[in-house]
Amino acid sequence: MRYSHFSKQSFSPFGYSGWTPVVKALITLNVACFFLQILIQLFFGREGFSYFLSYFAFIPEVVVQKYYIWQLFTYMFLHGGFWHLFLNMFVLWMFGSEIERFLGSRELLKFYFICGLGAALTHFIFYFHSYTPVVGASGAIYGLLAAYGLYFGDRVILFMFFFPMRARTFVFFIGFIELFSSMTSHENGIANLAHLGGLVVGFIYLYYWKGGRRPPSMTDLKHWWKMRKLKKSFRVIRGSDIELHDDDYKWH
Repeated sequence: MRYSHFSKQSFSPFGYSGWTPVVKALITLNVACFFLQILIQLFFGREGFSYFLSYFAFIPEVVVQKYYIWQLFTYMFLHGGFWHLFLNMFVLWMFGSEIERFLGSRELLKFYFICGLGAALTHFIFYFHSYTPVVGASGAIYGLLAAYGLYFGDRVILFMFFFPMRARTFVFFIGFIELFSSMTSHENGIANLAHLGGLVVGFIYLYYWKGGRRPPSMTDLKHWWKMRKLKKSFRVIRGSDIELHDDDYKWH
């Protein structure tokens, strides 16, 4: 996989760079499903809508009991309200097309579903007895953010439209926010662990699986820690010409 000029630093205020086929299709499908939700609520009421969700939202306990495996995918195209849909599609619109150009349309579509599935399975691990429906493309969207931070990490984007921030820093920041929220906010109605799962699965898939790297072993981590302590100890020796470099040891 080539990185070529994509690794160079440039300024991209909102990340948007035009439409591409898969991004356009995903946004269209999500919007169409949202209108379908509205129509079901209008014609069948709350009870009919709850019945609809019981089949197509992701409900961990229902997947276990009734083997509704399709819920692991269909939940990505349902949303809890206009702003939920708008924010997800806005981020997809901003960052998705450039990632599609870099990875290719087929690879982007596969990656999108892998991240969405990873988000659902992460939520399932911690809430496998839950009857609370989970909806939204957020897990897949967080995976796209991980891809953007990995491939275009030096790009400068405007966080909240005002604060310039490198894409790599932005991804670390939102990852920390989701981790912190998952540990402190349990009744906020947001599946923070699913978001975090989509981001982590996306990074692992692209960096290790597609990148041909192997995950660090315990030996690697111990060696990294020793090197870190050695580098710190040499820094305090003034006038020393001894210098250790990260290239002295590689994990892949």
